[in-house]
Amino acid sequence: MKVVRIDWIDSSYTEGWNTLDYWDNDTAKNVKSIGWEIKRTDQYIVIAAAIADEPEQACAVITIPMQSIVSIRYLAEEEEE
Repeated sequence: MKVVRIDWIDSSYTEGWNTLDYWDNDTAKNVKSIGWEIKRTDQYIVIAAAIADEPEQACAVITIPMQSIVSIRYLAEEEEE
């Protein structure tokens, strides 16, 4: 399994009612995520902050759409024991 750093642009969200000028200064957020690459397709990449074995498990998993990704950099690859 590979360790990857992904720079991506996240959408924003607000709760409740806001005046329309609220969004004049609201922007999408630039995010940097590092994790174990669980799955990659043409549409998205899935990474996990933590993994375990026996049975194989993942925790803190995020799916990032490819359209949102600015860059992907592989940092390391886990060696088989």
